[in-house]
Amino acid sequence: MILLDDKALLRMISSMMDEKLKPLSNILAGKTSSVSGRLDSMESQISDLGGRIDSTGGQLSSLSGHMNTMEGQIKELGSRLDSMERRINALETEARGLKSGMASLQSSVTGLRTDGSSLKTEIAALKANQKGFQSDSIGIRSDLKEVKENAAVAKSNGNLLLDWMKKAQIEVRVPLVRTKTPE
Repeated sequence: MILLDDKALLRMISSMMDEKLKPLSNILAGKTSSVSGRLDSMESQISDLGGRIDSTGGQLSSLSGHMNTMEGQIKELGSRLDSMERRINALETEARGLKSGMASLQSSVTGLRTDGSSLKTEIAALKANQKGFQSDSIGIRSDLKEVKENAAVAKSNGNLLLDWMKKAQIEVRVPLVRTKTPE
């Protein structure tokens, strides 16, 4: 029996293991190389995905900016719509006021027409009365002329009577008052 020291034994075991494990090591090295290639490929794909994700993130940021712009525009449109609604409401209120005013004007026009008809009737009545007044004034003028003529005759007769009394020298107990009469 051969006695080996520990070092030699270890060398021998190591050498046997190298021989036995060499094919396994070669297989593992090939597989490791394959896995390493796959890992490199996966790393490249992950890097590509990272780039795509970064690109998508940029696009999302851009979309977010566009969304913010659109939200601002939508708010502005909403504000404009609110303003338009207020204006429409104001116009509707004014239209109702105008309709009410038109109804009032129509009522006033109807009243004016009625008043015009009444005035025409009254004017016709006044014209008829005017003819009566003209006829009455002609009669009054005639009567005044006659009264003036009679007054002149009475004055003349009164003066004759006074003259006659003076001539006859009749004494009158009541003094006669002579008044001036208009000529």
